[in-house]
Amino acid sequence: MKRVIRLLFIILFLQIVCILFTLPEYIPSWRIVLKGVFIIVYGYISVLFIIMVFTVIHKNYKKKARWTDWLFDSSLCMFSLAGIVVGLLFTWFIVMDPLFSPRYVKKYTYENANATVYIYDESWLDPMLSVKVRNSWLPIMHKITTIQSYNPNDISFDHHCDCLYIYTLSDTVKIDSKQIMNY
Repeated sequence: MKRVIRLLFIILFLQIVCILFTLPEYIPSWRIVLKGVFIIVYGYISVLFIIMVFTVIHKNYKKKARWTDWLFDSSLCMFSLAGIVVGLLFTWFIVMDPLFSPRYVKKYTYENANATVYIYDESWLDPMLSVKVRNSWLPIMHKITTIQSYNPNDISFDHHCDCLYIYTLSDTVKIDSKQIMNY
């Protein structure tokens, strides 16, 4: 029984790690890496679950357990299987493009601040673009501002002195390099 509980804790820990990895907003090129990591981790979780089921069956068969022991152990396996499936679906729908997720439009490499600016189309009910920045070695983005825009494909960038200008048909946004460096 100690081995089964240890396996359950390992499975729970791996699922919590996967869910924590889905919380930040990653740059678009890292979404493929995350998908691969989650497939490998959930493959490992599946192997651990199969080992746990065979351990429970072997333990009950070896000691010629009563039907209540079989019922308890099988319900433990079923609840852990349900938890694995729910965790898998939760992380899968977050890592894969979930419903109403922002669509990647453009990127601009801002050399003065050593940062990359990403533009996402967050239009659902209102036409809106979001400006996100990545300025560290981590592949995590931070949201700077939003822009009202009816056509996300008509975006142009202009760089003057220490500022980055983002032009759309309906709005112009000025982003200072200090504003980018704060993230």
